[in-house]
Amino acid sequence: MSEMAYRENIQFSVMFCNDVRLERDGQVTYVGVYQPHLTVKEFPYSFRGFCVVLNFMAPVDVLGEQICFQVFRNDKVVMEFTPDSGEVPTPNAAIQMSINMEVESLEISEPTKFYAQVAIGEKVYRSRNVLNVTTEPFSGTTEQGRETKPLMNEE
Repeated sequence: MSEMAYRENIQFSVMFCNDVRLERDGQVTYVGVYQPHLTVKEFPYSFRGFCVVLNFMAPVDVLGEQICFQVFRNDKVVMEFTPDSGEVPTPNAAIQMSINMEVESLEISEPTKFYAQVAIGEKVYRSRNVLNVTTEPFSGTTEQGRETKPLMNEE
C-alpha cells in the first residue's frame, strides 16, 4: 500500500466535553460538548469536568507499530495513552477505538488551545478538531465561508 493510500485510510477525530456517560442501555451520552471556540469572562477559568473523546480507525496492518494518543494544551502534552496490543479491537480488516480521557477539574490561567494527535510508529496524525479558550469572542468565517457567531459560556 502506498504512503498516500495508507494515510487516507486513517481516521482520527477528537471531541472536548464536560462528561461522558455510559447509559444502562449501552448508549453513550456526551454532556457539554464544546464548540471550537469557547469565550470565558476571565482567567483563571475552571472547567468542572473535562473529557477528551478520541475516535480512531486505521487499517489492521498498523498493529505492528507503536500507537500513542496525546492531548496537548498550548503545545505541551497533558494527557497520553498508549494501548497494549490486547486493548486494540480488530473487527474485520480495521482497528476501531474510542478512548475517553477525563479529569475532574481543570484550571487554565491564560488563552489556551487544546488539540490531539496520534503517533503510529514514526508518523504523526493531528486532529483537525481543536478547542480554543479565550476572553475575546470569536468572529470570522467558517471554512465554508459562512459567517459565524461566538457561543458564550455564561457563569
